[in-house]
Amino acid sequence: MHMSRLKRSKVRLEKAISLMEAVQHDAESQQPLDVESKLTRLLQDIPAEKWSRASNRDEWQTLIVVVRTAALAGFVEAEPQNITNDLLTYKSTQIDNLRGSIGNADLKSIATTLIGADNMFV
Repeated sequence: MHMSRLKRSKVRLEKAISLMEAVQHDAESQQPLDVESKLTRLLQDIPAEKWSRASNRDEWQTLIVVVRTAALAGFVEAEPQNITNDLLTYKSTQIDNLRGSIGNADLKSIATTLIGADNMFV
């Protein structure tokens, strides 16, 4: 049986939230080695055409959760509480840059595209 796109987007979002919660609860202990790859795989599983419309709420919410989780885990140097839906502009340049960064599995570039270089720690 083929999973519908709607259900698949919900499952991805739920997986991203579960991973974020696990990272939050295990902040003091060592993170599993595969957290970063799980985060990028979640984003890479989203079809490229889903990034072209602001109406694809689950996909964009998954992006926010993944970048916030990456910040919590220390893969991205940004304040997790500053990574919110307010950062989404849905501009074609932001979308094109996100597609490229997601394709390259580069969490730092994904975060920089989403929240802007000015909001990243040096």
